[in-house]
Amino acid sequence: MRDCFDFPNIKTTFSYFRPFFLYVAFFDTHRGSWDENDRKQNGPFYNLWGDGQKGHGSIPDWKPHVYDPNKVIVPYFLPDTPAARKDLAAMYTSFNRMDQGIGLFMEELKASGYLDDTLVMFTADNGIPFPNAKTNLYEPGQGEPMMISSPKHKEHWGKVDSNH
Repeated sequence: MRDCFDFPNIKTTFSYFRPFFLYVAFFDTHRGSWDENDRKQNGPFYNLWGDGQKGHGSIPDWKPHVYDPNKVIVPYFLPDTPAARKDLAAMYTSFNRMDQGIGLFMEELKASGYLDDTLVMFTADNGIPFPNAKTNLYEPGQGEPMMISSPKHKEHWGKVDSNH
């Protein structure tokens, strides 16, 4: 992970600070530029970054999972068109990259010996960036991710509760 950008070695960086707070932000899942040339080069969600192509950089630990537009499930509030499917597939690809990035971060916590005493919280400020699903109070606009990994509740690791 440190090869991609200057990610700190957690054990070295924070060994003197107990407890410590670390904020890690991901750009993944955010829409890129609306400029057509930029979108062609980088993808609508900058989902091409890290793929090793010129100007995209390389993320050695990233194993890209590119979603097939023909196989994505189109939410009920979007039109089922080739353009919507292509856009959803790009968004799911960026979700997967972010998920892998969180996994790499968790591996770094484990390798540094901090995983068993670190509370990790992941959230976002809005739902997916599509009509009726962001910046409004329609049901799809209220869906925001929230994940918590607590060392005090390991029996719940890996479980999903969609009711809360």
